[in-house]
Amino acid sequence: MPASAAGFATHSPGSSVDRTNQHLGANAGLNVYLTRHFAVTAGVGYGYSVLHDIHVDQKSHALDGSLGIGVRAGDARFDLSYTFAANDVAGTFAPLRWGSARLSGFIVIDRRFTLGPSGRLFQGGAEGSLDLGFYATPEFGLLLGGFGERGELFSDPIVATRYGGDAGLSYWVNTSARVSAFYVLTFTDLAPQASVAYSSHEVDHQLSLALELRLP
Repeated sequence: MPASAAGFATHSPGSSVDRTNQHLGANAGLNVYLTRHFAVTAGVGYGYSVLHDIHVDQKSHALDGSLGIGVRAGDARFDLSYTFAANDVAGTFAPLRWGSARLSGFIVIDRRFTLGPSGRLFQGGAEGSLDLGFYATPEFGLLLGGFGERGELFSDPIVATRYGGDAGLSYWVNTSARVSAFYVLTFTDLAPQASVAYSSHEVDHQLSLALELRLP
C-alpha cells in the first residue's frame, strides 16, 4: 500500500508566474500466486493535485483501477495488465479514455542487479521504459530509469511527446516498510496542430519521497 507526495516548480518564460504542482497519492494492490508460477493482480489508486500556472489555478482528482496476470520463470517475472482511469479536473470529469495495456518484466541478476523493461499502449500512442537497480545490500538500493512516450498524453486529443529519466535511493526499514527518494527530469514537446496555434517545450524537475507498506 504505497503512499507518495511530490511537487515541482518550473519557470514560465516571459511571465512572472511560475508553473507549480503539488501531488498526493495512495494506492492499494493485491498480488496473489494461484500456483508457484502464475499470479493474478488487482489494484486501485487515488491522486490529488493542485496546479498553478498562468491563468490556471485548479484542483484535480484521479481514480484508477487495474487487473492483470503474472508469470514467473526462475528469477524473472512478466506481467500483463489493463488499467482504466477517470479524472475530475476543477469539478468536471474529463472525457473517459480507453485505458492502457502494459507488458512489463522484472529480472533479477546475481541477486544484486535488477532489470525492468516495460511497454504500454494507450489511446493514440505508446510508451517504452527501462528501469535498472543495484542493491549494495538486501535493504539498500540505487535506482535509475528512463522512458519515452508519444500520443494523447492529456485529457484532450492533442498529440505530445514526452521523455525523461529518474535516479533514486531505496531502503527497506524492515520486511514491511520501504522508504525511497527520487529525482525525476521530464521533457514534454507539444507540436503545432490544428487545435493548437503554437508549439511548446517544457522541462520539469521533480523531487519525491515515498513510503511503501507491505502487508504480511
